[in-house]
Amino acid sequence: MLEKIILKFEKNIFDLVSKIIKINKHYFFISIALVAVFPFFLLSLFNNPASDDFAYCNESQVRTFFDFQKHLYFEWSGRYFSNFLLGVIEPLLYKQFYWYKLIPVVVIIVFIGSIFSLLTAVKITTSKLEKVSLVGIFLFLYVYQMPDVYQGFYWIPGSLTYQLSQVLVLFFIAFLVKCFQSKKSVYLFISSVCLFAAMGSNEITAVSLLFLVFFAFLVHYLVLNKFSKTLFYILILAVCFTAVTVLAPGNSLRAEQIKEKHQLVYSLFRSFQLSISLLFKWMPIITICCLFFLKKIIQIIEQRINVQYLIHPFLSFFILFLLLYVSVFACFWSTNVLPPNRTLNVIYFFFIITFIYFIFSLIYHYLVLNKIEFTHSKNTNACMGIIIVLCLFSTNNSTLAYYELISGKAYKYDKEMTARFELIENSKEEEIVLPALINKPQTVFSSEMGLTNDTNNWKNTAISRYFRKKSILVQPEALFTE
Repeated sequence: MLEKIILKFEKNIFDLVSKIIKINKHYFFISIALVAVFPFFLLSLFNNPASDDFAYCNESQVRTFFDFQKHLYFEWSGRYFSNFLLGVIEPLLYKQFYWYKLIPVVVIIVFIGSIFSLLTAVKITTSKLEKVSLVGIFLFLYVYQMPDVYQGFYWIPGSLTYQLSQVLVLFFIAFLVKCFQSKKSVYLFISSVCLFAAMGSNEITAVSLLFLVFFAFLVHYLVLNKFSKTLFYILILAVCFTAVTVLAPGNSLRAEQIKEKHQLVYSLFRSFQLSISLLFKWMPIITICCLFFLKKIIQIIEQRINVQYLIHPFLSFFILFLLLYVSVFACFWSTNVLPPNRTLNVIYFFFIITFIYFIFSLIYHYLVLNKIEFTHSKNTNACMGIIIVLCLFSTNNSTLAYYELISGKAYKYDKEMTARFELIENSKEEEIVLPALINKPQTVFSSEMGLTNDTNNWKNTAISRYFRKKSILVQPEALFTE
């Protein structure tokens, strides 16, 4: 009797999900993406400046713009484009904290726009609804598993240095595809500008993008037996831009501060270990989403893709893992520690792109070429739909964001920060002791970027200089109450 009840309940659940998906699976994924991304727009209302924001504002106040850029490149890092952005935008934020709440919204919107631009360029579909749903899939996959939302969207130096580079990569690929399609030099020029900006944003983007450009050139030359002048030109540019970023004097000076680095055996082993871990962590949900659209992927391969570019899946998987390994190795080799989350955000972004390419190669070589008709049953689609929905409501970035909104934690944090700044502004004392924060929402706050009880800590020094105070520190106990 109990078994019959369970089977009936199971059948009803599958039937319900099947009906929802059958109405329109594109609306299903658009809804999933909206639910996943929506809280991040609202959380922007509670964003506040952190350590580096004050440091960049201070430097921009005492140096001319060009002197500031020279200082960053020759004494700190070779990220010429993100340095330029920080030199332009951070001074505008001076005493205008509401901009901190707007910038994450802009970054998320342009990220969505860049995904849409790429899908439009590759002409995967002519249906706007299908295109929007594919944008939704990519967006859901990214925000669901991105290693650090705070450093990706809300910490402005991290957002402009790392997250914006992903936008530039997508625009680079989109305009390069348009160049091949139309043979118009204007698209090649725009693509080159995007490449210049993306590779000048951070080292890991430069290395990863150089890897992909070289791979694209190699496939075109070896598989199609054609020497592409366009890809060769892009490859030369990529090598030059990477050299300018990675070999900057500022990188060498900063590297001198790291006592233990360039440990070959340790870096090789730990990179392999972490790469395997990340592979099995990130792969399942992307695979499920791709299989959900298996029929559509087969249709795209048969009608809209030059299948000559779909190399053997074993080779494409090797490229996928090699890119992951090289990116992780670059971090271990240079710092001897785990890659920071802002770097993992970029690595995960490139992982999504290359893994989707691997899935397309796999489906083409094992299903399309062998003319195997593989269709989902109603229950299979329903099962995958249930898994995706359960993933959405499991412990992840989106559910944490909803919790911090609904619980009021983000709102209370913003009030505490506002009170802190008002206390500093209104105080006539030169040495200020601030109450410790009670509310520390993980999505819009990181203790790594927060003040300490050490006046000599660089974060304390930065905020002290910003507010023209002798010293500012945080006391151990909080004065605010819940």
